[in-house]
Amino acid sequence: MDIMNIVDAAIKILWNHSMLIMLVCFLLYNHWKSKQPFPDSGGRVTGIHGEKDWEEKVKHGSLVCVDFYATWCPPCRTDAPWFGQTSLKYGTTDFVKVDVDECKSIARMCSVSAMPTFQLYKNGEKIDESVGYNPSSIEAMIKKAGGLVGQAPPKAE
Repeated sequence: MDIMNIVDAAIKILWNHSMLIMLVCFLLYNHWKSKQPFPDSGGRVTGIHGEKDWEEKVKHGSLVCVDFYATWCPPCRTDAPWFGQTSLKYGTTDFVKVDVDECKSIARMCSVSAMPTFQLYKNGEKIDESVGYNPSSIEAMIKKAGGLVGQAPPKAE
């Protein structure tokens, strides 16, 4: 068998199984992507790592925007940097993130069933919710609740 026959046979195999090859490539890419570090939110975003944090930040905060996310969720990875930038834009609103896999009891208590879910709390009570990554909807929700564009007030010491 000469080299041309080998090349011809390889091309036929690739052509006949192109959908399978594309599927394998897609799965390998998604596996690789899921292993990449979760993007940092930055800004004024605080992580919630348990019920004590939840009580301190959400139950006793005036206006709080909560991002319920999962590290394996592609839209959650996309919203992370945007959420950080938005936290700098709306200085009168506190911004927190809750990893639903780390804080399952909080996600259950808040009836989170899809990621990302953004909930808005005022004085500890949920007042609004936006499911999915839709920046204009989330910003409209913050504005409707009284979130003001501007710098955060200085913290009292």
